[in-house]
Amino acid sequence: MTSSRVSRGFVCELLTHDTSVGASEISIVAGRIEDHPAGPSATVALPCNEYFEDSCTSDTRTALGVYINRHCPEAASAFSDQIREQCRARFGSGTQQQKTMDEVSESHGPGRAILVPDPSKNAANIALVSTTTQRAGQGLAARMSYVFDGVRELFELLADQRINEVVMPVLGAGHGGIDPPLALAGLVLALAEASRYGVDRQQRKKITIVVFQRTKQDPPEIAHENFRKALELVANKT
Repeated sequence: MTSSRVSRGFVCELLTHDTSVGASEISIVAGRIEDHPAGPSATVALPCNEYFEDSCTSDTRTALGVYINRHCPEAASAFSDQIREQCRARFGSGTQQQKTMDEVSESHGPGRAILVPDPSKNAANIALVSTTTQRAGQGLAARMSYVFDGVRELFELLADQRINEVVMPVLGAGHGGIDPPLALAGLVLALAEASRYGVDRQQRKKITIVVFQRTKQDPPEIAHENFRKALELVANKT
């Protein structure tokens, strides 16, 4: 069963929708991922491309770049070093791919995930989920299958670290090219699958999806009606 909460400071807008899925709760809110409160016991899951490259941490057009520049800009270099260390530890050597016409880079593949401790010690732990490929002549491209695979790996990492709270933007939307309402519905389905059938499925998790909303005066990137519809697809039936 889904529920909604109304904020009196934002006239006629339903800001939060939530539902129970298996033993877990999925909530969808409008806002900005870098502004959403997440304590040290939570993990913020952010999208990246198959190269897990450090250029994303400085690109303020991406959720990862905005988040790092908001919370720990002085530690961006250390964070990039940790990304490389975690990729080597988890994936080993990647494969060389023609990223652009002029650049070859090491890919670890889409649908993968790593956990990187926040180097500033002030923000939540950070997970990176590769939801896009980038190839010469093709640009960035996301697929819902990458999101499903990435969420499954993310939940495996959360289980290993006994983390039960995760916050994320809509994976696959934006530069990935998936239509935002479709990306939201696909992400909710991927989370529901991991919550009901994945590892650690009996452990209750609190999952929050933050749909981009530039300011409180602007409409969110995805209409609130789609929040409700996405959650109705996966809600526990009573």
